[in-house]
Amino acid sequence: MEIPESAKKWIDAAMSSSEGKQVVDNLQRDENIPLPTAEFFFDRLSLSFDGGQNPISHMDSTLTMLPGCSLAGPQVTVNSSLTRFAKLARLLENPELRAAGVSFGTLKRMPKLLDKIKELSLGNARGIVWAAVQDEIDHDRSKGLAVEDVLNKLGIGDRLNEPMYRVSYSSNVVNHICSVPTVLDAGGNWRFRPSVKGAKCGKTKPLSLPGEGYSEFVHSSCRLRNPNLQAHFPKEP
Repeated sequence: MEIPESAKKWIDAAMSSSEGKQVVDNLQRDENIPLPTAEFFFDRLSLSFDGGQNPISHMDSTLTMLPGCSLAGPQVTVNSSLTRFAKLARLLENPELRAAGVSFGTLKRMPKLLDKIKELSLGNARGIVWAAVQDEIDHDRSKGLAVEDVLNKLGIGDRLNEPMYRVSYSSNVVNHICSVPTVLDAGGNWRFRPSVKGAKCGKTKPLSLPGEGYSEFVHSSCRLRNPNLQAHFPKEP
């Protein structure tokens, strides 16, 4: 998308780091954002940036205040199951685990305690859920691809440094409606790469493995009943 002259101060500040340069490149190359949404975003970004803030943090804070910029990419119908990985420690905030007095150490010894979770909320502070296609990951796992390499292909990390969980679910929980991810969904995540115009999905960017990543989508926050959860732990030294 075209970046207006009014955003020059922010662009100059962002271009001072390699990460910021990538975010600017993402903004320039992303053609999946409707023009009114792009204009609205840059208008608010430019008005609130005085040059003293970290430009990438400022972009993220601006997007947090602009819910209309979330999930603005092309909507697509998704009939496949979805999956995502996150830090296992986050699940300790689940009320069912708290009520049962489950500690991190207990969960590590008895990962089946995850079955106590009967409802799981998905979505970040902006109400966005990032998810990949389950079948693609299952195919790689069935061929022996290690969890570390799955995380690498997802762009999450190049090794399993801390316990993670994986949740898989049907796209019918969001009525099969997802969006192609845009840079306004990713914000300051410089590892994101925008899809070409008219793409039916996004693609994760592997950190170091050759080849392309997994098909990915974004959708609105949701709640899963009886979630399909798996725990993954780093190998013991």
